[in-house]
Amino acid sequence: MPTINLNPTVRFVLYVVAALGSAVAAYLFAKGYVGDAELGLWAAVVAIINGIAAANTNTHPAGE
Repeated sequence: MPTINLNPTVRFVLYVVAALGSAVAAYLFAKGYVGDAELGLWAAVVAIINGIAAANTNTHPAGE
């Protein structure tokens, strides 16, 4: 898997925004302020952020 070199602080902010933003997006959808398209767009953004997290995961055992 490719490595994406982002500053750890930037990655942290992205992960927090994804988590909190998902709660906000769910609330806005439940209240009817946003529709399926907006919720789908947010899901795509979160999927990209999760991909960044996966790309920065060490899958090699320690010592290799």
